[in-house]
Amino acid sequence: MTDTFTWRVHATASGGGTLNVAKVKFGDGYQQSAAQGLNVDSQEWEITISGNRVDLEVARDFIVDHAGVSFYWTPPMGVQGLYQCDDYKPVNIAGKYFTLSMKFYQVFAP
Repeated sequence: MTDTFTWRVHATASGGGTLNVAKVKFGDGYQQSAAQGLNVDSQEWEITISGNRVDLEVARDFIVDHAGVSFYWTPPMGVQGLYQCDDYKPVNIAGKYFTLSMKFYQVFAP
């Protein structure tokens, strides 16, 4: 069973989709384009979570345990999908208070 990333992300999460569109341009300025593939919209998000050290260690462990493995996540203004994370960055803000920044990218399964 696929796990779900359930931590609450900051409202400043940024990201969006890249549409997979095939384009052909002709010499007279004419262009034809069409959606390509079954999964036309692929998303990437830069997110940050914050909290005490222990809570963020659990989140970091989730990301490390899912290296190369998809997990479910629901982006802001989006629907739940499969995502992966290849990099993360913890920052100590004050004492035991940390932020953890991550980059999630959408993947697709057959």
